[in-house]
Amino acid sequence: MEQTSSAAYPNILVVDYVKKARVASPQLLMKSEQFLNVGYQKLLTFERPGGGFDWWGNGEPLVWLSAYGLQEFSDMAKVYPIDRGIIDRTQAFLMRKMDKDATWSAIGATHGETIANMGDPKLLLTSYVTWSLLDSGMNKKQLDKSIQYIRDHLKDANDNAYVLALAANALAAYEPKDDSTLLALQRLDKLRKEIPEWKAINFPGRGTSLSYARGDSVAVETTALATLAMIRTGQFSNSVNQALTYLVKSKEGNGTWGSTQATILALKAMVAGMGGQEQKEPAHFVISVGGKEVARSKVDKDNADVMQTFDLKGLAQPGANEIAIEVAGESNLMYQIVGRHFTPWKKDIAQEKPVIDIDVAYDRTKLSTNDLLRAKATLKYHGKLPTYMVMLDLGIAPGFTVDAGDFAEMVGKKQIQRFTITSRTVTLYLGDVKPGDVLTFDYTLKPKYPVRAQTPPSTAYEYYTPANRAEARPVELTVEERK
Repeated sequence: MEQTSSAAYPNILVVDYVKKARVASPQLLMKSEQFLNVGYQKLLTFERPGGGFDWWGNGEPLVWLSAYGLQEFSDMAKVYPIDRGIIDRTQAFLMRKMDKDATWSAIGATHGETIANMGDPKLLLTSYVTWSLLDSGMNKKQLDKSIQYIRDHLKDANDNAYVLALAANALAAYEPKDDSTLLALQRLDKLRKEIPEWKAINFPGRGTSLSYARGDSVAVETTALATLAMIRTGQFSNSVNQALTYLVKSKEGNGTWGSTQATILALKAMVAGMGGQEQKEPAHFVISVGGKEVARSKVDKDNADVMQTFDLKGLAQPGANEIAIEVAGESNLMYQIVGRHFTPWKKDIAQEKPVIDIDVAYDRTKLSTNDLLRAKATLKYHGKLPTYMVMLDLGIAPGFTVDAGDFAEMVGKKQIQRFTITSRTVTLYLGDVKPGDVLTFDYTLKPKYPVRAQTPPSTAYEYYTPANRAEARPVELTVEERK
């Protein structure tokens, strides 16, 4: 479900932005709604009988994943027609899972070590589920006791900004102007970290998030959560602006914020904070490289929703390259400078021991069109904590095909959760991976015609903390015509 959401949820937020900002972009709106329909149909397959969602659509429904699904469908319902029944069933499932003290404590599908690393699990999960239920339209009175629990146990968050931000969102969804909401946000605001070079702030996360993210991904999630709660109160405007600046500047070159949850929460915060602002008068800007003007354009009412791109690759010089953007006029103009480069594979690179190791070995490098090529991928996990989702992208060399039966057999043996195959890559979804695990995957490739080619990258990474990744050394394969 999480992987399907990684494509569907951003389209919900795109449509929400286009409609809120009232920007003239029918093509963008039409395309996003087409993607929404496809995503909606796929997401429905993950619902379990009686309500609730699980990872693969074939197991017991999970509390926190169902609360996440409830948020997604309720956000989708604001911009796209869906069957309200799925929201009602998910709400009912979550209410059935409520403990006698009006809290939730069974996170589900999470290692014990990870739960401990999240902070107070009861406060965390109760805050998340309560927030999801309130935002999906549930009657406040049904959650009075849950809100009171959160108010009474805010101290249990200690200085964990992630847990405090979730609690603040639940309280803000219930009553944004209440003293307890403002108290939670005041405590949270004291945990902000100044980033002077960006004129921004963030809220560093500690440990692991509900979506198993660590490191920078937790910081993005926490900052976005804090921003959403602060926007709801109509206060903390300075912190909101600086937090939004951090989210803008921490966006990666591919347009995401690393993990799915970090990307979705960052987009939600940006839509909430900036969706209604319009470009009033034209703002002209000039781009210079090394002090020399290379491009000029403007942002006005007609193109404020359009991303303008400028290719500067022919202007790069050896050494430092200074790029300047001068703006004349008022604008909410945002920009990003993206650089790409190629680095040849180097042997014996000295580096710290990685969290993940990946190696792909072949039984030969020279073969004929009548031969089968046998490969073995070996993954080693050196992380100190278990991780729920590790992805393995196996590169398929040009001119080769793979036998899907090999991977279907892995699913049958519970080696992997599922797999997908494209012309260039086989993606394996591994599920639970524990410290010290050494996992091997044997598969077969068939050459289609004579070719001399280098294998594309085979990469292993933690889905929720994509910075933890490794790449296998490429291998040159030679296929000759059968004699």
